[in-house]
Parts: sequence; structure tokens; C-alpha cells
Amino acid sequence: MDHNPNGQGRPTSGAPASQRANASRPVKVSLLSAILTGRYSRSIACLVVALVVSLTAVAAAASSIVSSHRAASDEKPAAVLSAAEGGKRDDADAKESDAADTDAPDAADTDQAPKGSDKDKDKDKDKDKAETEKSGKETEKETEKTDDTKEAETDEPEETKESEKTGEEIKQTVGAKHTVRINFYDKESVVSETVAATLGDFIATSGIELSDAQRNNLDFSTPIDSDMTFEADRVWTTTEDVAEAIPYETEYRDSADLPEGATEVVQQGVEGKQFREYTLLLVNGDEISREQSGSWVESYPQNEIIARGVAKAAETAPAETKSAETSSGGGTIVGANGVAYSYSSVIDVQATCYYAGGITAYGLPADENVIGIGLDENNNPIIPFGTRVYVVGPYGDFGVRIVADYGPMWGQKIDVCLYQDNPYAANFGWRDMKVYILD
Repeated sequence: MDHNPNGQGRPTSGAPASQRANASRPVKVSLLSAILTGRYSRSIACLVVALVVSLTAVAAAASSIVSSHRAASDEKPAAVLSAAEGGKRDDADAKESDAADTDAPDAADTDQAPKGSDKDKDKDKDKDKAETEKSGKETEKETEKTDDTKEAETDEPEETKESEKTGEEIKQTVGAKHTVRINFYDKESVVSETVAATLGDFIATSGIELSDAQRNNLDFSTPIDSDMTFEADRVWTTTEDVAEAIPYETEYRDSADLPEGATEVVQQGVEGKQFREYTLLLVNGDEISREQSGSWVESYPQNEIIARGVAKAAETAPAETKSAETSSGGGTIVGANGVAYSYSSVIDVQATCYYAGGITAYGLPADENVIGIGLDENNNPIIPFGTRVYVVGPYGDFGVRIVADYGPMWGQKIDVCLYQDNPYAANFGWRDMKVYILD
């Protein structure tokens, strides 16, 4: 389209011939001729004015474009920030802004174009300014939120900070070297530096061979967070009491009361009982050693005594001639110690015992060298004090004794003095015995 300002009245090429004929014909005059002849001075003045106005509009449009681009460049960070926060620019505004930027150079051809362009630019600036202010406010809000978050983090409880600190310390220990020692009972300890996290990792990487019992003694999940020592073997001690029998011995005693070659059990043998205490060393439940650490006797043995006849047939008195109380005539008796003793007479008695200690009525110590004797109807000892006798019977052989004491007994009774730990004392009671009156 022709934008010539003086051609508004020119007929179009498609108009009728009559119209073209009636239209005023344009006069073709060169610019130089017009200037020289002064013709069309008004037209020239108008042209000059239009040219100046066009140049001014072009300059204004160019300045507006530069300002627009510079403002867009300055506002770009704010727009990016606004887009990151979720704000998006309206598509219609973007298209309008792009159209204004594209049409800006053509505004120089008309008087009204620059003015319209400036208005569009002003609208764009106002929009951009509003968006920039909006973005700024949203940025300030985000900044305030960030500051509040920092304050909230700053106001966290001390326990949380300590927990985080502990976690940091734990992280720092990961990968640190620690010295680990594993002790064994029957071989040298294994000592090594390691960065393993657990005992199981250390054993796996060290190639240590363990028995099933040793594996059961160790906790493979134990964390290695410092220098540590482990016991591969479980070692402990205990005591055990073992009961043992104390065997009795058999004694043979010659007896003139029995024919030569005849035997008679005078006393039954009884085993004693003792205990031995042992201290045991155990490793992983297996006994390695035991040592005796004590012993004690619960009961002493009682020897078996067997009488052997030594009397010749001519020397043996018929049984019917012997007194139940006193055997007349003397003879010889062989004691348990193998010594033969001569006696003048024999008395059958009922015997009991009492414990040693103190002084007897005769003035001798009350020990296993004396006996007490019964009293007669006049409260006199049936055997005088100081008499040496030999006491023997089926219950036991008590050897040579001295009559030195008496008790609340009457008749043919004796009281044998025994130490408290003598095995005969516990079961003595009343026993039938013989008392041989020695020469």
C-alpha cells in the first residue's frame, strides 16, 4: 500500500474512465525545479515538517526499543525467580509484548505509530513492574520463611544437637584403626590393628581358625569402636567331693581258750568312710586337670579280729569246770601285738566305754591306758586300783589296761576309756568281754 501523504485523492487503477478524467491531474515537477522556481513551496514545507516528524518518531522508537530491551535484561533474574517459585507469565501478555517489539520499527512511517508504540511499551513496563513487585514480595516471603526455618533449626533442643553430634562421632569412628586382641587358652594370643566394623568382620579378614566351642563363646556382632580384648576360650575352676571307703584290716590273735588250730571271729570288720576334695580346671566344659585340695574322715574302719586256739588238749580245761564269773588257774594269752602275757585268772564282764579326758580316781590320766571298774556291795572296786589287766572280747581287743577308775556301776562291769575319734567308741554300747588278771 502507498503511504504517500499527498496521494489520498488519487483514483485507483480500477476506477471508471469518467472518474479518471474528472480527477485533477498531478503535476510532475522535480524537487530542484520546485525549489528554484518557488513552486509548491507549501508542499515542500509540509514535506520537510513530515520528514522531521518521521525522524523524531524513529529516534523515539529506537530509544524505546533500547530501553525496553535494557529493562527486560534487568528484570530477567526477577522473572526467573518468579518462575522458580511457581509464577508463570500469561501467554497473551507475552504475545502482545512480542508483537509490540516486532512492530516498533514500522511505527516510524506514520504520525500515530510512535505514540501507539509508546503506550504499548508503557503497558508492558507497568506489567513487568507489577510482576517484578509481585516477585519481589514473594521473594521476601520466601526469605522470611527461610529465616524462620533457620531460627527453628537454631532453636532445636540440645538433645537433638547432642544426638547429631553423637552420630557425627560415630561416623568419624568408621574406618578408624583399632587394636584387637583375642586370647586363647592353649596358644598365643592374636593381636592386630584393624578397620573392621565388627568382631565377625575382623575374624573373617584375619583368617583365624576357631573351634565350635570358641565360636559359641564369642559374639560376632560386637562392634569394634575402640581397642578391645576378647576371650576365645571359657576357663573356670570348680570343686568335687569324692567318697572313698577305708578298708579294715584282719587281726589274728592266739587264744588259750581255744584248742590249737581252732578259730573264732572275735570282732567283725567294718569299713570306714572318707572324702577327698578335688579342684578341677575346665576349659569350654572339658576337664583339663584335677588336684586334691582337701580330705576328711567321716568314720574310721573297725578291724576284724579272729582268735586262734593255741591251747594243747591236756591244758584245755573242760567247759563244765569253768566258772561263769571267774576262771580259776592261770595261763598265757597272746595279745594283738603278738606279745604273750601270763594271767592268774579271768573274769567275764559286761563292758561299756567313756571318753578320755581329765584324771581318774586313782590319779592317772583318763586315756586309753586305763579302765573303770564296778563296785561290790560295800562300794569297793571288784578289782583293786592299780591292777594290770588284759581286756578282750568279740567286739574288740583293747589290750593291757590299768584299773584306775570307777563309775556308778555295780557288779562285774567295766568302763573302757576311749578317745572320742576311736572307731570303737561310736557303736560300743554294752559288750560281753573278758578281763585277764595279769601276773
